[in-house]
Amino acid sequence: MNPTTPNRFTRVRFDTPDQVLTSSVWGSVISFDKASQVTRSTGNQCTLIPNIGWTLTPQQTDMWAVHELTSSQAQILTPAGASVGTNTLSVAPGTQSKNGWRFPTELVGPAPTSGDVATSSDFVLYRTAPNGTLLSAQSLTSDLTAFPDITSIDLNYNQPLVRVAVDSVMQDGTKPMMFRFTTPSSLIGSPDILYIWYFSGPASLPELNVGGLTKIGQGIYGMVIRGDGQYVLYEKFSVTGVDEPDPVWTRVHQGNYQSIGQVTNTVHRILVFPYTPKTSIRSGSAGGIAIMHTSGDSAGVNTQSLVKYAKGTSDAGIDMYEAKYKGKQGTAPPSTIPAQVRLSQRQDLRNEFQLSMVSYATSGFVIIDPFIIPAILNPSQTVDIEIFGNFPSGTSVNIQLFDAITNAQGDWNNIANPGITPSSVNSITGGFNFSFSLYVANNITSNSYYTRIVLGGTTAVAPQMTQLRFICDGVINTYYSNEFDIQYPASVTEVNISGPSSDPSHETASVNIADLGAQYSILNIRGEFPVKIDTQYSGLDWTDPSNNGAQSVIFDGYSIQEPSHRMGTDMPQGLGNSNLAQFPASNWNTFKGSMLGKWKRLSEVVAPFNWDFSVDPNAPNINTPPYAVDVIAELLGWAGMPDSMIDIGPGSTSSSTQYPIRLFPKGQDEGIVLTAGANIADFIRGIARDYLGSAIIWDANATAGTWSGIWSDVQGCWRLIKPAPLGGPYNILTNFVTSGPLGESAGIYSVNNIEAYPSTMGVGSFSDQIIPTIPIFHDTLDTYVNPPEVNRVVVTGTGELNNGYQKVADQLTCFAINADSYNVNGIYSGGQLTALASGADWIGRERSEFYVDTIGINTPEAAQWVLRRIFDLTAHAIRFVNFVAPLVLVTDSTDTQQTRPRQLRFYDVVNIDNLSYFIRNVSPYWESDLHQLARYELQSIPPTSAPVVPFK
Repeated sequence: MNPTTPNRFTRVRFDTPDQVLTSSVWGSVISFDKASQVTRSTGNQCTLIPNIGWTLTPQQTDMWAVHELTSSQAQILTPAGASVGTNTLSVAPGTQSKNGWRFPTELVGPAPTSGDVATSSDFVLYRTAPNGTLLSAQSLTSDLTAFPDITSIDLNYNQPLVRVAVDSVMQDGTKPMMFRFTTPSSLIGSPDILYIWYFSGPASLPELNVGGLTKIGQGIYGMVIRGDGQYVLYEKFSVTGVDEPDPVWTRVHQGNYQSIGQVTNTVHRILVFPYTPKTSIRSGSAGGIAIMHTSGDSAGVNTQSLVKYAKGTSDAGIDMYEAKYKGKQGTAPPSTIPAQVRLSQRQDLRNEFQLSMVSYATSGFVIIDPFIIPAILNPSQTVDIEIFGNFPSGTSVNIQLFDAITNAQGDWNNIANPGITPSSVNSITGGFNFSFSLYVANNITSNSYYTRIVLGGTTAVAPQMTQLRFICDGVINTYYSNEFDIQYPASVTEVNISGPSSDPSHETASVNIADLGAQYSILNIRGEFPVKIDTQYSGLDWTDPSNNGAQSVIFDGYSIQEPSHRMGTDMPQGLGNSNLAQFPASNWNTFKGSMLGKWKRLSEVVAPFNWDFSVDPNAPNINTPPYAVDVIAELLGWAGMPDSMIDIGPGSTSSSTQYPIRLFPKGQDEGIVLTAGANIADFIRGIARDYLGSAIIWDANATAGTWSGIWSDVQGCWRLIKPAPLGGPYNILTNFVTSGPLGESAGIYSVNNIEAYPSTMGVGSFSDQIIPTIPIFHDTLDTYVNPPEVNRVVVTGTGELNNGYQKVADQLTCFAINADSYNVNGIYSGGQLTALASGADWIGRERSEFYVDTIGINTPEAAQWVLRRIFDLTAHAIRFVNFVAPLVLVTDSTDTQQTRPRQLRFYDVVNIDNLSYFIRNVSPYWESDLHQLARYELQSIPPTSAPVVPFK
């Protein structure tokens, strides 16, 4: 019989070597802006500030420090000649100073126990007017002219304001500061505006090109402080594009510094802490300002008030303003314009006040509740702790661990105990990585540890810790057993394989085995084996041992069940002959093996912990999310795949410029978070599909990296497969034909013999590609068309809410229409008909899909990118073609990682009678190596054109 696929020989190999996970990866993330995580840490001389994180305790949060300590009083903004403070403040005529609560003479007697106790008392300012001079005339009029007070349509002055103080130092928007003041003594008095306090902070950019108006934040803020316990925050904006005043003050936030019944006759403190985006801060923000407020010289913010804030309780004593920024992902927000600290006061008031920069404790530590590693460590494993935040020059950070079970390192609250010190410390973007060898340190007697973070700084500068990430890598080992393949007298009688298509979980196989010699009883003892199905092919000398391993692997996965059926018998050979049958064996069996593809390995693995993939620790901008390919590669590592089995990314190198796409940044709450217990395989597939428009597949005939030339080193690898660019050019891998062989071949070969059809060569940039010609079997060709799911797609990104007004930020909307699907009036000039009923895309009526995103889409580019992805998937008719043909093995000349011929797969481009299609699925099957066949499913390639209507 003339073969269809000559020179083929199938092997089914069991117990093949495999890389396996013997200890799972473990990790944990603590972000110090979440209510559930605030109480997991306690500080000593450290304070937790929302959206800033743990920092050394600002002395201004405890009024005794402002009263008592020289280091604190050194930060008070004071006029020239003052005995304390900066001597940089200009004050209005008639402004006087006084001691806030004691006189220096009271220090006569025993020396103070602390060397930091001030020799002079607290310093405050107040206004006076000489006899015959109006209080309202005491003002820094030239500064008020150069820098007028806020004018806004929503701000009215019952009494004019005067400029009472301005500092000579230009601030850059990063320095925390305090304003302390008294209120009128009348218990029923509630004046409208008491003060306007001007300072610098992060610049915002809330509105771009709206109605021809562009507003760019300057980072100059004015806080209007009212007598009813409210404050209103304004920012100064530069305005271009229309006939508007430039600059203009815009109301951005409001809050209460005290309830109305507790405003008068007391002392108030308002502290502002400007911050820039950190690793744990929501993207879409250029930064913000943490605003703390207390009254009556009460204690500062504590853990209880932080929990109240995180849970949304109004009396927490903390407010947050976020400077919104809607620029392109990964780009820098607008720069803050340096500004001076200024203070304006109602002209008829003479309240006491104090302006001060913030000073800090010079050292402190934070204790994090124990983390537990749910595994038995080995000497090769390390635990890495990544710390993110802001660590300016002059600051330091150190991490120590304490055994929480054996207490081997002593009391973690005693700073004299050094704990377990890290084996190495390395800088990373936005922080540091501390690596610990716990097995060596503690001989694996414990798996639970307290973490102590020691912060150091100066009175003028302090580090900020926003997030901790704990990571313990898993352990991957090579699984070796006694590999065997089915050999004579046993035989493989049938093979059926379902290809992976776009979903690798669909890849399955079944194999029928006739174990005539009863050699493979192990198949009825164990339930699972690593297994490979491969085949020889024409062109190699298979008697040469050096070619063993060059076989094309058709299936690589795991057998999950090998049901056996006994075929042998103990009956005598025949009448008058008592001998039992020798061949086949009296106990021979058939096996029908059920197998799953390599995806089974991934589907078994669930995330062992919550992990936030919103921040790329290796990106130059610390507010930048990671590349999608880097996330996929990391998750494959979690599933026990070594680097030698991952041919994905990294996205940051030139070798992966085809995948330069990052995940969406964080929205108002969480970013791209993989939750504990989630299926890693589904998460990986979703990122590949949604972000990259690609499929992830296991390629058993390729190798990651450079191949050594040794066949046993070709383990296979996970790869991302994406379609060729629409419109081509395409690298055609096979030409399927519906006509028989021509010329001399017609008289020599069977009409279905693949060697009856000569190969051709590719053209253009693919001229090195060998294109086999393969016949389609008669009476197997089926075609059908699926109409477009929709013909109009609308994508809207709603941005984020503005905290001050709960106003939805600019809405980004764009849409696309398939004008070949129905007649759209006006989309082409003259309102002519745009579609014909004879076209494949014709529906005749509008059918819309709306996609609304409240988190990730905050730029026009993001909206259009999502639009194009949805439109290409849903808005075109798809022609499907199914047929049976010989199993073809191809070598892609553009694939540098391919080492052996392979079958066709998803997204390969092939021709049917010179018309190009995408491969959707290939499912090989055969009962004889002479006729290795496959069921092919193809789809038409979408058109390249579609009118996209610009966003508003």
